[in-house]
Amino acid sequence: AYDSPDIWSRLRVEEMPGIQFDCPQIEVFDIPGRELTWSRCLGYQNLRVVRLAGGVKWIPPRMFARCVSLQVVDLPDSLTVLPEYAFTDCVSLVKIRLPRNLRKIGRDCFAGCSSLEKITFPPTFKVLCRRSFVRCPALRKVEFSAGIRARLLKPAFGRDYWKVHFTAV
Repeated sequence: AYDSPDIWSRLRVEEMPGIQFDCPQIEVFDIPGRELTWSRCLGYQNLRVVRLAGGVKWIPPRMFARCVSLQVVDLPDSLTVLPEYAFTDCVSLVKIRLPRNLRKIGRDCFAGCSSLEKITFPPTFKVLCRRSFVRCPALRKVEFSAGIRARLLKPAFGRDYWKVHFTAV
C-alpha cells in the first residue's frame, strides 16, 4: 500500500548504513535492526509509516517530530526510553505500538498528536514526563498497569486529562 516507484520513497537502512541524509520524500521508514546514525527525520511531510526492528536501542530527541503525514509507528521491544519531542506534532498519528520493555516517555514526546486515540503502556513502564501527551484532543483511552502512579498522569495529559478514560489492566 505504501510502495512507490520513486527510489527514495522507501528506505532500508541496511542499503545505506551509517549515512546521514536529507530525503523528505520518504514514505516508509523501515529499519531492519541497526542503530540509527542520523539525527532526525524532522518535518518529513510524506512519511507515513515507521517500523523499527529489534536491534534499535535508542532514537534521538525530535527524531520524527512534525512528520505531519505519519500515521503508524511500530517500535521494537529493545527501546526502553522514548526521548523528549520524539513524535511532537505528528498530527496524523493514529496507531503506535509501544515497546514491551518501555520504562520512560520524555517530555512532549507525543504533544500535538491530535489524531491519536488510544495508548497502552506496557507493564514495565515507570516514568511519564510532564506534557508527554498534551494537545492530544482525540486521545480518549489510556491503558496502564497498576504499577503506574496516578499522580503521574495529570501533568502528562494537561487540560485533556479530564476527557481521557484511564483503565488499569
